[in-house]
Amino acid sequence: MGLGETSLKWRLAIMLQFLGFLLGIAAVSSTYISAAEVIPNREHHVGFWDICFDTQTYGCQDYPEYLSSIGEDADWVYACRGLVVVSLIAGVFGMLVSIYLAYMASGIHMASLVTAVLNFLAVVSGLIGSIVFLVNSLQILKDQLQMDVYPSWSFAVIIIGLSFYFLAAITHIFELCTAN
Repeated sequence: MGLGETSLKWRLAIMLQFLGFLLGIAAVSSTYISAAEVIPNREHHVGFWDICFDTQTYGCQDYPEYLSSIGEDADWVYACRGLVVVSLIAGVFGMLVSIYLAYMASGIHMASLVTAVLNFLAVVSGLIGSIVFLVNSLQILKDQLQMDVYPSWSFAVIIIGLSFYFLAAITHIFELCTAN
């Protein structure tokens, strides 16, 4: 059995996993999970790795280092980073299992189950990590700046990427249930 002989559902699931992974990488590497506009065209924004104080000069600092400098505990940042990285790793393994087992004649039912579980793991760990990070970083920004803060585009990107993982898992389960 080759990739050309796999079902359309299987190929769709692989494509969804790949898109979810790309969007996850883009969101995790960005510094725009949450933001606050200080003055027009200048905002403080927070990502999983850095906090940036100015959008024109890109003056950024390591986020846990910044939290320590203002007297806040930074352990939650490490936990959220870990959960999001686990999400990306589970997504990659799910994609690799999908691609590898697409070439095998047997084991396609087990592969659907394994990839669905890996995709659900990616969704759950990614959602927990990104939502906890968003809520805490919004609170930190609000406390420090005393102004309105908001989720930024990177948070939307990670949610869209996780929804692709979820759709891939549903597609694999559907493949498992409808296979002969």
